Amino acid sequence: MVWNPPGTIGDAFVAKYFYKIWVGDEVAISFQLSAMTALFVAIYIWYSIFIYFINGTGKITLQLYVCVAVAILNIPVSIFFASTLGLGTAGVILGSCVTYLPGAIIAPIQYRKIITGKDTGIWGK
Repeated sequence: MVWNPPGTIGDAFVAKYFYKIWVGDEVAISFQLSAMTALFVAIYIWYSIFIYFINGTGKITLQLYVCVAVAILNIPVSIFFASTLGLGTAGVILGSCVTYLPGAIIAPIQYRKIITGKDTGIWGK
């Protein structure tokens, strides 16, 4: 798995051509939805790079707390973006981006602490 935001973002710009081949004119998929999906993929891949390592060390308590928070917050945040802000399906994906973002920030910090031997407290459990 390689983190390549420019490639992922670039995919959003060419996605309409692939959608046309894949589903023809049956379904209209907005650029906004493609862009939000590209953003989600970039965040998720970044997060996954560190999570695989952290899982391998068995120091997953912090990850458990982050995942529970994501599970609790994802649906309300997605509904807020989709309905309240009127973003529709793109808002659902944006809600997932927002709820995954803290984990994508915390995981590299925990990774760094583990590899430098400074993983005390919650960082090393």
